[in-house]
Amino acid sequence: MCATQGAECLEAWAAEHGVSFTHVYLARRPSVGVYGRSRPCCSGLEAALRHDARFKVLYEGAGAVILLHKGD
Repeated sequence: MCATQGAECLEAWAAEHGVSFTHVYLARRPSVGVYGRSRPCCSGLEAALRHDARFKVLYEGAGAVILLHKGD
């Protein structure tokens, strides 16, 4: 849903569902795209969150990235 978008998508989803969040876990595994080609899952969202002052990378490894959501 928000895999190719930015923080605004995550925050809108949370508001729509009446939830809050403090962390974002992004798995670093390929997802199957069109015609069976694999592509990195959530790379667009990861890039957007890395450049957003409301988020801070807490952990980065081969399998996942975990970001802290600092809020506004």
